[in-house]
Amino acid sequence: MLTSERENGSLIVDIRPVEQRQRDGDLPGAIVMTAMFSNGDSTRVANIEYHK
Repeated sequence: MLTSERENGSLIVDIRPVEQRQRDGDLPGAIVMTAMFSNGDSTRVANIEYHK
């Protein structure tokens, strides 16, 4: 899945909900962004993980 994209240098960012990732599996090599929220002002924060 997405092998040719990775080989061609694409940056793969997985923004799927955790439930969908658990159900369907990880995307190898993807950067996973979860839990975007506001910390009380206009700032947005994301938890970022890298899946090998």
